[in-house]
Amino acid sequence: LSVEVILDSSSALDNMPFTVLRNSILEPASNLVVFGDSLSDMGNGNADLIVSTVFSSPPYWNGRFSNGPVWIEHISDGYGLNTTFGNGISPGDNRAFGGSQTGQGYSYLTLPNTGSQINSYLANVQSSFTSNDVVTLWAGGNDFLYGTANSDTIVGNMESHIRQLATAGADEFIIPNL
Repeated sequence: LSVEVILDSSSALDNMPFTVLRNSILEPASNLVVFGDSLSDMGNGNADLIVSTVFSSPPYWNGRFSNGPVWIEHISDGYGLNTTFGNGISPGDNRAFGGSQTGQGYSYLTLPNTGSQINSYLANVQSSFTSNDVVTLWAGGNDFLYGTANSDTIVGNMESHIRQLATAGADEFIIPNL
């Protein structure tokens, strides 16, 4: 690798060894199923009038709560999968919804919380998981932001979500923390 640094009218040239290591190999997956909040939402918020109105302009990008693709899109690409968003009875394996909290029910009356996302997916899309499915679950931040739960409640809700997913056959999880 040859590097040239130019500062004003001065320049320096140096040759340096450069190595790229890729030390992670993902096991093959047939499906990536996503539950959670805005950290994983790939556009479900656009279906909600409140969210789409408030978060429709820059820096928000294409219905995401970010200025570009969210982390799960990079993971999906790494697996070589096409992950699409969906809600309710519509197909789509990314069920994450910006504004959602842990537990059952809905935030702001319309945003499905993580437990509701899981229930809806299992009832309307697929009732069980295969051994090649990878399930991601990232939620809890909005519980703190909205002040509606303490850490014991959040942990209890997340544990309940994991148990429900495992009971439905999920055995490969990605569960980032806050």
